Amino acid sequence: MPKSSVIQVHSPTIRLMIASQAGPLELDSRSAALPLPQGPDGDALLLHYGPYLNSLRDLLLRDGFDLLIQVVSRRSGSPVSASDLRGMDIISEKHGAFYNVACARVFLADHDYAFALTSAVTDFQKAIMTREAQALQEVQAILAEDLLPRLRFEGEAQYVDKKNGPRMLKVLITDWLDDFHEFHLCRTQPDQPLATAVWHESRGRLVLSASQTAEAYRKAARLLTLCYDTASGRQVYPWHHAAGDFVIRCDDESLDVRLISVRDYKRLIHEDGEDQNPLLGLLHFFLNLTLRMRLDRLDGTGDLAWMGRPCLDACAAGFLDACRVKHAQSSRFPDAPEILGVLQSFDEIELYELLQIAAADGLIEPDEAPFLGQHLAEHAGELSQLLATVGA
Repeated sequence: MPKSSVIQVHSPTIRLMIASQAGPLELDSRSAALPLPQGPDGDALLLHYGPYLNSLRDLLLRDGFDLLIQVVSRRSGSPVSASDLRGMDIISEKHGAFYNVACARVFLADHDYAFALTSAVTDFQKAIMTREAQALQEVQAILAEDLLPRLRFEGEAQYVDKKNGPRMLKVLITDWLDDFHEFHLCRTQPDQPLATAVWHESRGRLVLSASQTAEAYRKAARLLTLCYDTASGRQVYPWHHAAGDFVIRCDDESLDVRLISVRDYKRLIHEDGEDQNPLLGLLHFFLNLTLRMRLDRLDGTGDLAWMGRPCLDACAAGFLDACRVKHAQSSRFPDAPEILGVLQSFDEIELYELLQIAAADGLIEPDEAPFLGQHLAEHAGELSQLLATVGA
């Protein structure tokens, strides 16, 4: 094992690694000098694997393991001491337009815990990360279920590059979602309808069955609705299937969906006085939800793609499921029959007009506008048909 990839500090063994299709590779002198992949703009500071992974290691080990002990203790729910630590792998995993993400897996005698270490380099990226950390905590304050990763730490790590000198990385530490993977629309056969597939690192692309697909989108819609705050009209937004914001863990018996981040938590419609009917905001939320839930990119990065009618049915079911839960928690949240009654009061033409407004308010990427425009009339018709048959 190369000396640069293993550092003995007391008893734990610390390994620095880089994710690859063949599995994690231990850091050595050659890979330590390699640059990290940059986002599409390529205008951020160019980081290198060695200094990057060392900066995350030093953050976790500083002050006699103090930070590491804190996050593991909070995750386990019981006190952990330095003597309980057996080892830790820090693996560079993902690199995008805004952040770099590493996984720190901490080994105790009888258990291991994994954490996501998300780092930002530029002032712009750091500002976005600060808002995301705040939004994540705001949503967790109203969410009764464990559907988001827990924020364990927000701070800085020193990145030391011999050529460019020291810099500070902003770092968030959250729970790593073990065995959860992105899922996206894909084309399995040229003349066949689009399918939904899970990107599983070790098992390849796993195509979901029709029932699994419906359950995935039902739970995604349910999750977002549970995060909706009827008092303020704030919601998790923006989110996008193509960005991998939702991840899935599934087998033959169960299927779970999680949201990996909260980019912002805000209203999508303008303030209109303190006495605004909460049903107005909820209606706008639902209409935008039905559109965005059907929108993806082929294999996550390709052309914009549109999900079939079953996704709409699943979205409405998940929305109403969450509304029942939220009304049971607080009578201030309208109950499902009341919400459904309002929705069913609109005819197809009125739904189309309302969907035009919701689509414009919820636009994330410029090329979505013409694409959604092509599907809006059909979507309004399908939604009208659905609302005519669904019960609360």
